[in-house]
Amino acid sequence: MSTWVVVLVKDFEFAKQRLGPALDPHQRRALARRNASRAIRAAGAAEHRLVVAGSDEAAALAAESSRARKGKTSPLSAASLAQPRTARMRCCFSPATFPS
Repeated sequence: MSTWVVVLVKDFEFAKQRLGPALDPHQRRALARRNASRAIRAAGAAEHRLVVAGSDEAAALAAESSRARKGKTSPLSAASLAQPRTARMRCCFSPATFPS
């Protein structure tokens, strides 16, 4: 059985809005990017990881991290999910939110 970690990464522009009273937009964006980077790296400990990116910038961050893993990222295709005999896997969903 394969284990996948799915990391959901929101568009950094719209992330951390509830921190508006404490942080300016630049600080919120930097915090969201840093948290996403940590979550993506942590997911790399799993056998497979899939990053669902809410923007091109988030997707680029995930791609950077995948290159750093030296090809250990496997693609998850719709076809593999559609075939019950090959879709046996455990899945862990993780928002890109880690305490600083």
